Amino acid sequence: QHELAAAYLANGQVKEAVKLIEHVVAIQSETLIEDHPLRLASQHMLAIAYRANGQVKESVKLLEHVVAIKAEVLTEDHPDRLTSQHELAAAYLANGQVKEAVELIEHVVAIQSETLAEDHPDRLASRHMLAIAYLANGQVKEAVQLLEHVIAIRTEMLAEGHPSRLASQHMLAIAYRANGQVKEAVKLLEYVVAIKAEVLAEDHPDRLASQHELAVAYLANGQVKEAVQLLEHVVAIRTEILAEDHPDRLISETTLATFYEDLAKIFKTRQESKRPQATSDNNITSTASSDQSSAEQEPKSSNASKRRRLNDILKKAK
Repeated sequence: QHELAAAYLANGQVKEAVKLIEHVVAIQSETLIEDHPLRLASQHMLAIAYRANGQVKESVKLLEHVVAIKAEVLTEDHPDRLTSQHELAAAYLANGQVKEAVELIEHVVAIQSETLAEDHPDRLASRHMLAIAYLANGQVKEAVQLLEHVIAIRTEMLAEGHPSRLASQHMLAIAYRANGQVKEAVKLLEYVVAIKAEVLAEDHPDRLASQHELAVAYLANGQVKEAVQLLEHVVAIRTEILAEDHPDRLISETTLATFYEDLAKIFKTRQESKRPQATSDNNITSTASSDQSSAEQEPKSSNASKRRRLNDILKKAK
């Protein structure tokens, strides 16, 4: 069952993975001692599934427990202990705990640099994660440099469609965009999206994530039509497969709403420029007072009210 849950995760069947591994963990909690390797391995897997399912806080809590237990029974350089610390750093990032993530994954990378070969998959995975943490922490140039190094090694070792190679290329494209290298970001993401289209199902989380990022890169590159069209596709699929409050669904919907608002403003500006100056001045005055964003006019609200506002934006923009 543990292996089946891992297969579900790899195939993007997150809900099935969560349900199955929760069942395994419940049984092992009654039959195995707290520090039993199998029990810890299942809890580790459940935490990964929780994060993939948008249950970030549950993931952090469970991984902190697993890491604490492993710290008592395993040596500092034990692969299982380092793996759980790696996953906890990823959960910290997803939970917005960037400083904690950077500190923890730097610790993992430092130990693995002493114990593993440069091309060891675990060492490369941790460097990949450190680059993500650096990017979240505003250390963009360090992230670009580290990811380029990881990709150079993975390109020699892994097939073109290997998930780890694609994941690093995906992140490097994001880092390129953050570093102002927009054209490089677009080119790399178009490549990643094309490869994932061949090896992953249309609703696979990894494929959708790269399409989302490509849409954002398109907009940054002035390819507005391509950006909107691609993100509409991502939103349509995520709406079908993800819960209403899932972070991935929310970010795509919110980003699409922003695209629509930007397009509406561009259209309005063009219309204003075509009118006679006297009329245009009056309209600009009235528009300036009425076209303030909802973010400025409304207090922070619940997900439900945010969703209502989003729907209003989409209807008006279309």
